[in-house]
Amino acid sequence: MTTLPFNKSLRLSDNEISFALHSRTLCPGSQAFCKCGLENVVGHDDLCNSRTNLRLARHEFIKRLLTRFISSAPNSTTTTEPMIEGTSARTDFRVAGMASSTGGSSEYDLAIIAPTASVKTARGEVENKCAEDRYKAELAFYEREKVNRYSHRTSSPFVPLIMSSGGYLTDTAKDVFKRWRMVIPHYEMLTRLISLGLIRSRAAYFEF
Repeated sequence: MTTLPFNKSLRLSDNEISFALHSRTLCPGSQAFCKCGLENVVGHDDLCNSRTNLRLARHEFIKRLLTRFISSAPNSTTTTEPMIEGTSARTDFRVAGMASSTGGSSEYDLAIIAPTASVKTARGEVENKCAEDRYKAELAFYEREKVNRYSHRTSSPFVPLIMSSGGYLTDTAKDVFKRWRMVIPHYEMLTRLISLGLIRSRAAYFEF
C-alpha cells in the first residue's frame, strides 16, 4: 500500500492485487476442495503439492536482491554460496565490511517459511500463547535448525535469515535488517522489492 508503481518492478497485476487482498483478509479460493482432494482452507495453496512449486525460484530471487543491494553499501562485498570447508555444503552468501551484522564478515542462509507450514514446535512451547507468539515459536524452530546445521562450521560467524512468505521476520533477522537499513543505499527500495516479490510468487500458485 505504500509503494508507488512508478516503474515496472514496482507494479502488480490485477491477479496479484486480488491475491494480496485474499491473503490479507484470510479468504481462500472459491472452491471448497482443492484438486488434490484436500479441503481448500486458508493457506492450503502455500503447501499443496499439486500447485506449481516456486519455492526455489522465490528463494533465489530474494537472495539476488539482498546480495545486489548489500554490495552497494560502502566498503562492503558479498560472496554468493561460499563453500563450508571440508564439506559440499554452502551457505547462501557471505558479507564482508560495513554491511556485516557481526563485524568483519558474516555468513547468511535464507529460509522462507509458509505461514501454514506444519507445526514442528513442542506443544509445551506454544500452549497458552497468543497467535503471534505461537508463530514466533514456530519460526524459531526453523532458525534453530539453521544454527545447528551451520554454526561453528562456517569460516565467518553464521547468521540465520528466517522470514515467512508474508514477510514476517524472526528477531534475529530483524536485527540484521536494522543493520542493513543503516548502511544500504536505497534500503526502502530493497524492502519494497522483497515485499512485492513475495506477493508475486504466492499469487502465481494461488487458485481463485
